[in-house]
Amino acid sequence: VAAGVEDVGGLQHLLELVSRIQVALYTGTAERLVPYVDDLWRRLERARMLDSVVHRWPALYSRARLLLGAAAETHRPTAARALRRRADRDIQRLARLPSQTAAALAPLLAGTLAAQRGDPRAALSQLQAAEHACRSQRLALTQMAALHLRGELLGGDAGRRHQAEAEARLGREAIERPALMAFLLAPYRRP
Repeated sequence: VAAGVEDVGGLQHLLELVSRIQVALYTGTAERLVPYVDDLWRRLERARMLDSVVHRWPALYSRARLLLGAAAETHRPTAARALRRRADRDIQRLARLPSQTAAALAPLLAGTLAAQRGDPRAALSQLQAAEHACRSQRLALTQMAALHLRGELLGGDAGRRHQAEAEARLGREAIERPALMAFLLAPYRRP
């Protein structure tokens, strides 16, 4: 019975991690949340909640998004580079997990990271791969986030068409601020 209680406590911490990161990205407070998430991550590791791929991929995906969001927020270039390096490590870990969902999400974040680093060619390639992978995994929201960011990077009429398509599809899901939803999933530049 005690092990079951420990598992529930660990699961609550995992759900807290994901929820707090969503709120921080939504409210523009990602940078402030990083130290708290670092502490929470250590508690999750102690509770062995990150040993399971089922728990590890959402934790890595969430933390990488937090780090990318914090890098997009900060006005300190040195801090932004450090946050991106940490996000890169999480993205690489995510890509290596034996999970089709993780494999679909990793290129979305890798494309976001490449965009933040100023490498549009790599970003566009990764985002196109993310669109296909997310489509095959039926991850419609993340597929649309990849399309939206790809449109932003392409620019021009083609880019605007991509963004409009993504925003229309997100809008059909009753999402009132589609550009913000795209940012929550692929935090490149806050809308």
